[in-house]
Amino acid sequence: MLKNYLKIAYRNILRSKKYAFLNITGLAVGLAACLLMAGFVIHELTFENMHPLKDRIHRINGRLPMGGQLITNAVVGGPLGPACEASIPEVEESFRLLRWHNLVLESNSREFDLKRVYIAEPEIFTLFQLPLKRGNPDTALNDPFSVVLAEASAERLFGDNDPVGQTLRMTVGKTHDFKVTGIMKNIPSNTVLRTPMLISFATLNQTHADALTRWDSWGSFTTFVLLQEHADPESVEEKITTLARANLSEKQKDASYYLQPFGRIYIDNAMHGQNNDIAVSGGGIIRIAIFAVTALLILIIASINFINLSTAKISGRMKEVGVRKTCGANRRQLVRQFLMESLLLTGAAMVLGMGLFALFKPRLDQYLGMTLNIGIFSTPWLLPGILGLTLLVGFLAGSYPAFLMSRFPAAVVFRSRGPEKRPAADCAASW
Repeated sequence: MLKNYLKIAYRNILRSKKYAFLNITGLAVGLAACLLMAGFVIHELTFENMHPLKDRIHRINGRLPMGGQLITNAVVGGPLGPACEASIPEVEESFRLLRWHNLVLESNSREFDLKRVYIAEPEIFTLFQLPLKRGNPDTALNDPFSVVLAEASAERLFGDNDPVGQTLRMTVGKTHDFKVTGIMKNIPSNTVLRTPMLISFATLNQTHADALTRWDSWGSFTTFVLLQEHADPESVEEKITTLARANLSEKQKDASYYLQPFGRIYIDNAMHGQNNDIAVSGGGIIRIAIFAVTALLILIIASINFINLSTAKISGRMKEVGVRKTCGANRRQLVRQFLMESLLLTGAAMVLGMGLFALFKPRLDQYLGMTLNIGIFSTPWLLPGILGLTLLVGFLAGSYPAFLMSRFPAAVVFRSRGPEKRPAADCAASW
């Protein structure tokens, strides 16, 4: 019986190719657009989720009264992080990095321009748990003039050759030769720590040693602290401010410091960006909400359009209903037939929609410069969600002919007026 339903549904679709094409492609495009926008929303909302300790990691930001305004700054003086770790019990560990833009390096007599390069302390591999593909995370960034490359950068610079142990020439203050000591896996795009290369923090001892000892409130280093579990951030902020003021000049005694949760840096940057922020752009809750609502509305409109087209087309098949009833078909069989046709159309639209999504997602990733964290097989909820949507839309689209049109007797169907013109009392009696 099921095979017969499918065969009849397939023949009906072939008889109405234009209608089927419009209906299937309309829902498919709506689904693909919804998935692409949902991928962007998920990408923005999952920033820093790759870091297991992100809830305990905070960045130290500074405030300094200037010209009648309170200026906020995302970088602080070089000694502040280690001093906090040494003198504040709630601070379990500290970490500093320095961000450089558009660093030009030379490899095999060719020049390359790398953006957002970080000079980082070795704790970056343990505190943020960045995975290394080659090299020892405990020693890779210990020595001056050593670097760790991302996989994509290693391939770009050295091709198929082994990059570990190779030399890069860069200008950091002066021109120096840097040794490649490790290769890290490509960092996902939904973290502010994404970078093509890490340079050892010990390099600064050789090139900018004075910067490491300056307590200026308007400093140079992005500084993170790992707080003990259940530590009170507000209490830690007061201790950091007291510690810093004891070492600042008289002109900067009004400076204060506060902690910003690591997971909020990207989102907060869009609402109130700070000077020297590590996040060059921000997500913004409002923008994320707009994209989420738009994606939902596109899906709802596409589904309603699909249901309306299906209902309008089915209403022209009253004579078919009459013939089937005359030949002995009961209402249950008609209901199954109409629902099967609707589900077949919906299923085809969903398959096409997933195909369009898979086709355009790499192009969208390339356009946005990020990899959206959503995939047909990599996202656990996606396939069950699409299956549930298929059943829901298919049932709604087939419910009108299945449960309304199939109830009329064959004699009523063949009347010239049609069931839509019957008195309400006659319709009720047909039940």
